[in-house]
Amino acid sequence: MSVYRSVRVGMGWAGLVLVGLVAVSGHAGVLEDARRLQRQLDYSEARDLIRTELEDLVGDERADALLLLAELADEHKEARRFLREAASAGGNAAFRQRTDLELARLDFGRGNYNSVRTRLEAYDDAEPRLWVAQSWVALQQPERAAAACDGAGSGEVAEMVRAWAQRLQGDTAAALRRLRTLSGRAGDLQPVALLWQAECEAELGDYDAAQASAQELQKRYATTPEAILLEPTLAAVRRAHSAPASPTPSDVFLQIGAFEERANALRFRDGLPRTIQPLRVEEDLQGVRRIHRVLVGPFASREAAEAFARALLEPLDLDWRIGRAEAP
Repeated sequence: MSVYRSVRVGMGWAGLVLVGLVAVSGHAGVLEDARRLQRQLDYSEARDLIRTELEDLVGDERADALLLLAELADEHKEARRFLREAASAGGNAAFRQRTDLELARLDFGRGNYNSVRTRLEAYDDAEPRLWVAQSWVALQQPERAAAACDGAGSGEVAEMVRAWAQRLQGDTAAALRRLRTLSGRAGDLQPVALLWQAECEAELGDYDAAQASAQELQKRYATTPEAILLEPTLAAVRRAHSAPASPTPSDVFLQIGAFEERANALRFRDGLPRTIQPLRVEEDLQGVRRIHRVLVGPFASREAAEAFARALLEPLDLDWRIGRAEAP
């Protein structure tokens, strides 16, 4: 399967990720035949056809063929090699931008966000600026993400980035206004918009609205990662609707850190992505030692906690174990 054939929105506030398909300009003959085979999913035959004719192609036609080979590549290294060759074969600035965009997509998919922004920051067009903005999102830099959105247009992805930046900059109400518009539009971004909308509503204390947004997400997208990521918001709604709000010993938490020094526990907590919430630091006496545990939750059940950990903690290589809060 080609390394280019994936289109998915990443989960969580720091996970906004879009990997797209490149649309190359059509040429007669061999390239059109190769594209026809690509549409028929005959990727191996398409590659063989291009490679057979590649030495006879020159200039932009050769560059287009190399771009198509990059689309059809099975390995990232191979795709990168074809893209670099295409950049050398193409003869104008527009083609250089096109290949830079494709190299940036590969870098983004592999988590090389600094490479994406340095490659594309010189361009003023909407698409490069949007990729730069998404890189700043992944790097947890909301001010820079918002600045990069200037000139990125008013499309849904740009609006999602702006909402993410506004929330992290403390303007949750403004973020919520954008998200309520986005969550009403069907498409790949709708589950993320509904998740973020519910989180913002709960953060602002509108628990009835948060519950309604969560229910809509669960109804429409029950099997998506976003539905799993709802659990902390739903836990906050449950606590708000059943006083007292303080957790009881029956609540299930995930312990993700333990420190002798409280300052180290707080530093660890403050460095975690906003997707990992709600968080608390709890002091525990073990013999003569005081341990400060970093907990996320509560969750309604052990199964809900484990699902959250698999979806959100393990991709960040965070160790976790099931725990319970001490009685208040």
